[in-house]
Amino acid sequence: MLDPDIDVPLERLYVPPSIQELKRGQKDRHGRSEIDTTSRVKTDVSFYRELLHYHGNPVNKIYIEGDPGCGKTTFLSKLVLDWCTAHSENGASTLEKLTSKATTRSMKSNPTYFSDLDTLRDYTFLFFVSLRDYSGSMCNVSQMVEDAIKRNKLPWDDSVWKHKCIILTDAADEWHHPDIPFPPPCESTCKCRKDRSMPLYLQRTNITNIITARPWKLANLSMSDTLTRMFEISGVINYKTLAENVITVLAEKDGISKNDQKCNCIDFFDKIKTERLQNLITVPAVCVQLVHQFYVWRLIEGSLCAIYINMLDMHIAKGLQKLQIEEFDTEEICVTDITPIIGTETTEYLRAHWTLVRSAKCACV
Repeated sequence: MLDPDIDVPLERLYVPPSIQELKRGQKDRHGRSEIDTTSRVKTDVSFYRELLHYHGNPVNKIYIEGDPGCGKTTFLSKLVLDWCTAHSENGASTLEKLTSKATTRSMKSNPTYFSDLDTLRDYTFLFFVSLRDYSGSMCNVSQMVEDAIKRNKLPWDDSVWKHKCIILTDAADEWHHPDIPFPPPCESTCKCRKDRSMPLYLQRTNITNIITARPWKLANLSMSDTLTRMFEISGVINYKTLAENVITVLAEKDGISKNDQKCNCIDFFDKIKTERLQNLITVPAVCVQLVHQFYVWRLIEGSLCAIYINMLDMHIAKGLQKLQIEEFDTEEICVTDITPIIGTETTEYLRAHWTLVRSAKCACV
């Protein structure tokens, strides 16, 4: 959410993702070059056990690919919350409620997605690592976990790796290997082989690594059919529900009645249809942006350029707020090469938002 005054639990907005299993990277019958045989094995993965197990056995590496804004990080965040719920003191009662709810819905042919929290209860530890935080500085995932624990001033014991663990590593496409020669020097802690496109993961039967990345990062990755699985996340099950959830949260902040909330939802979808933005609303991150623009009366111009500029404006404002920057000189040109590019542009929106373009460029430097 881009409204700084709104802080609600993820469950208030969350809509289950649409996840499909992919079969990739098979060798030809002579064991030579890889064949691009990407194919869907099953339509939807609806339970954690379908994701974490293969023929009833745990999997060591699980790759989840998806385009920007499709919900990869959000899915991992929800997995963390579900694992905490499964291990909480009232986890048993919660599981009973979810099981009962799932049974009731299954009778109506409307499944409750990823409700099998008992699957997560089998894992003693769960760790979440943002790989972008270790890009260019660390290559061993187990060392990243240990570093994160110690930085939070918590005790660490290597014996945790003897238990069943899930290690979530997010944004592999934003990670690159440290600048260490191959073979590495004797004093180096790097144990990576020549292929350094991905970090070094623990390969144990009691460890499950879940890695998210954009498709290009995994395009040429060699994978084992038995130890590795590949999934694709392509948005949410129902983007209309996501839009309705966002409108509800925004409306509740302003004390708007439920009847008016329904009217807002109808007006929003009518606006999307009128402006022919159906292709944008299917991307979860963009859907949330569009709802917020609509709610604050910024979704009134029919130009896609205007919509994107509004999104950029909202993101930059959010970023400056996180950095606690109250004043920013948007007139100062920090990068001179953007002047001739924009100078030849006749689009009125770019000219009208010239300071915004400079701010964005400065934020990227």
